[in-house]
Amino acid sequence: MLDWKDLRHGTAAQQQAHAALEGLGIMDLLAPHDPVLAGTFPLDLNIPGSDLDIVCAVYDTELFRHTLTNAYGHLPDFSVRSAVKHGLPAVICKFTYRGIPVEVFGQPLPSRQSHAYRHMVAEARLLALTGPGGVEAIRRLKAGGLKTEPAFAQYFALPGDPYATLLTLADAPEHELSRVVQNARRIRTECLFCQIAAGGEASRVYEDPYTVAFMNIRQANPGHVLVIPKRHVEQVFDLDDDLAGRLGRTVARVSRAVRAAFGVTDLNVFQNNGEAAGQEMFHVHFHLFPRRQGDGLFRVYPGHLPPPQPREVLDALAERIREEL
Repeated sequence: MLDWKDLRHGTAAQQQAHAALEGLGIMDLLAPHDPVLAGTFPLDLNIPGSDLDIVCAVYDTELFRHTLTNAYGHLPDFSVRSAVKHGLPAVICKFTYRGIPVEVFGQPLPSRQSHAYRHMVAEARLLALTGPGGVEAIRRLKAGGLKTEPAFAQYFALPGDPYATLLTLADAPEHELSRVVQNARRIRTECLFCQIAAGGEASRVYEDPYTVAFMNIRQANPGHVLVIPKRHVEQVFDLDDDLAGRLGRTVARVSRAVRAAFGVTDLNVFQNNGEAAGQEMFHVHFHLFPRRQGDGLFRVYPGHLPPPQPREVLDALAERIREEL
C-alpha cells in the first residue's frame, strides 16, 4: 500500500495520479484536515475510470466546502454536497482533473479511522497474503462491474456485508486473515458453483456482475434453471441485504423468461438450507422449476395438508420471529 507521495515510483497510472495530485496542490491545501489517499490507486487496483479518493478529518464543514469551492469550483464536473454517512455528517466533493475523477470526502473523524481508509488497510493485508494473482483477480472483477469491496468479498468468499466485514478485518490478527485467504483458495478449488461463477462450463441463461443463472444438469421438467450468487455464500442466512436483493431480481427476471420460453403458467421457486432441508451443494442456489398439471413432482405437503392453527398460535410464532428482526 503506497502513500500518495510514493505513487511517483509506481505504475504508469500511479505516476499519472501522483502528477495530478501535485498539479492540484490538494494535499497541501487540505493539510489542516490530515488528508490521506484511499481507494484503489495506492493498492494498484485502479481501472479506467477509477477516481482519486481523498479522505479528510473535517470539523468545520462550511469552511471545508468554501476551501474546495474556491480552489476547484472551476474544474469540470465540480459538485459539493452534504450527506450523512455511517451516522456522521459528511461533505462530498467531486470534480475531474486531467481526465482523472477526484472525490474528496470529509467527516468529523480522524482520517485513518474512516471507513474508506480502514477498508484499504484490510484489502492491503489480504493482498499481501495472496500475492500478485490476487491483484489481477480483483482488477478483473472490478472491470466486470463490481465495486472494490464487493470484488474483495467475492474473491475472498467473505461472509455478510462486504463493507462491514472488511472493517473487522482491518484490525484482525494475522492468523485470522491467513485463514480467510486459505479458505478462499480451498473454496475456489472445491466448489463447483464457484467454478461456474468464474467462467466454468455451464449452459448459461443470464449473468451480471453479482449473479449467474444456468440450466440444472438434471431436467425433471424442461426449463429447470439454477440461480446463484457469484460470491460463495453457503446458506440464505449468510446473504447480506444487497446481494439478497440482486438475487431476487435475477430470480424474477429469469422466471419470466422461463415462463415465456416454455409456455408454462406455473413455476416453483425453491431453495434449501442445510442437510435436513435437502441442501446438497453448499453454495446458495435457487431452483426455478417449471410445472405442468399432474407432473407428480415436488410437493411441500406430502399426502395431506396439516390442519389450520388457531390465530393465537400463529400470532405467538410470528412474535418470536419479529423479535429477531
